[in-house]
Amino acid sequence: ALHQNAPNPFNPTTAIRFDLPRAGHVDLAIYNVRGALVRRLLSSHQTEGYKNVLWNGRDDAGRPVTSGIYFYKLAAVGFDATRKMVLLK
Repeated sequence: ALHQNAPNPFNPTTAIRFDLPRAGHVDLAIYNVRGALVRRLLSSHQTEGYKNVLWNGRDDAGRPVTSGIYFYKLAAVGFDATRKMVLLK
C-alpha cells in the first residue's frame, strides 16, 4: 500500500509511508507535473513491513524545488502506485 504523504500540503518536509507485504526491490521517486524526474528517494532492496521516507523538497542535485504539485511513484514487487502532493512556500 502507498499512503498519502503527510503533511500535505507541506513545507519544507513531508513523510511518504508505504507497506511492503514481502521483501524486494523498491523504487520511490518524485516527479513534477510534466513527468520529469525530480528526485529518486529509493532504489534498493527493502525488507517487508511499514516504511517511512522523508522528502525535504529538494531535487537530486540538492536544490530546493519550486512550489507546486508533485507526484510520488512507488514501484515494488508486483505493485505500482502514484499519489499527488503539494509543496507550498
